[in-house]
Amino acid sequence: MKKDFTPKKAVLIGLGAALVYKFIKGDGLLNKPRFYSQHKAAEKYLSTYHSGASMGNITTSESGWSCIVRTPEKSFLLNIHRTQDGMYLFSETDL
Repeated sequence: MKKDFTPKKAVLIGLGAALVYKFIKGDGLLNKPRFYSQHKAAEKYLSTYHSGASMGNITTSESGWSCIVRTPEKSFLLNIHRTQDGMYLFSETDL
């Protein structure tokens, strides 16, 4: 008698479901592919105004996206908004 559903298959299905969930949420390594254009725009902004800053994961917010940025001097929330013509606007909120 052949078993169709082995524990190995159950583990693989569980791992696959976890990866799909993480991709949908945009967590960890999957954050950059999900929010690619926002990452590029934020990196350009940070290289211009906050050289050497490190950026956390981007999350969606009510009016766009946001991420936490750390510099040697301070940490702040970077708010990202896209205009009708596709341009990105940035605002900072100190933490």
